[in-house]
Amino acid sequence: MTVRIDEAEVFRIIDERKPKGIVISTPGGLIRQTRELIDKIRSIYGIPCMLIGDTCYGICDTVDGDVKRLDADLAFNIGHNATVERIGDYTYLIEAKDDVKFDSVVERAIPIMRGYRKIGLATFSQHLGELEPVKKRLEAAGFDVGTGRENGLLRESQIFGCDFSTVYPIKDEVDAFCFLGESEFHAVGLALSTDKPTYLLDPYLDEVREMKAEAEERRRRAILSVYKALDASVFGVITGMKEGQKMLGRSRWITKRLEMHGRKVVQFAMREITA
Repeated sequence: MTVRIDEAEVFRIIDERKPKGIVISTPGGLIRQTRELIDKIRSIYGIPCMLIGDTCYGICDTVDGDVKRLDADLAFNIGHNATVERIGDYTYLIEAKDDVKFDSVVERAIPIMRGYRKIGLATFSQHLGELEPVKKRLEAAGFDVGTGRENGLLRESQIFGCDFSTVYPIKDEVDAFCFLGESEFHAVGLALSTDKPTYLLDPYLDEVREMKAEAEERRRRAILSVYKALDASVFGVITGMKEGQKMLGRSRWITKRLEMHGRKVVQFAMREITA
């Protein structure tokens, strides 16, 4: 397995922008490749290049507001892409494509999926290049295959952990979904948001997993939390501090609604939100 950062695009942007300093954010799984990229940038251009040590969860998790504070004027968000090239004043999205192939796991999936006629496909950034080969292989096996609709942010059949809108237009047209990738988090979200049978096709372990049990477990936990909240008298309302997650207006609206129902509210602001 090799994940390849689009270095040519990085160098093109540097040549065009001629920055005095660069800030780079990346998911933990791409730290090694990103460090190698930083070494190349320093060697070729001789400019400072700083790697953000905090976790990076997606294009909502940029460091655009920190660029000037770090004496830089350009930022790269590695490993996430969308229909837009740039977010904010300084941040460019740089693709990282995974070379792993789905041939073997698709062959395993075909007999398992025989009970369905029409299959919908979804995946995340690193595997978008495998959508068409998988689609053709499933069609050759007799399936009617549908792909999600590109929208203003996401590409065809691309999903985020928080956004499944590309598959909504086809969810009533398909019998089941296949998620291409190893992320149970994304596959469970796909199952919950579409309410369709969802199969995870993991090319690394070469296995096909049905997500019904995991999705139902998440659903039950969510419902239980709601029922517990009915008896609560004091609520904490958290506003995320990450740039793409800071919904202060929504937090105020929730706070007002809770207070209207006689609840006491403590407001928090956090960057890393954990249990």
